[in-house]
Amino acid sequence: MNTKDDVFAFANIEYDNTVVISTSFEAKIPSKLGNAIATDKPS
Repeated sequence: MNTKDDVFAFANIEYDNTVVISTSFEAKIPSKLGNAIATDKPS
């Protein structure tokens, strides 16, 4: 993977009652995002 190439992403959330919500389609260049910060926490 080249960090200077576009990465494309979107998300779908499907609820039990068959309702689906979608985000808009996004394109970002990873090398322009800055340093990554871990956000996951132990449960």
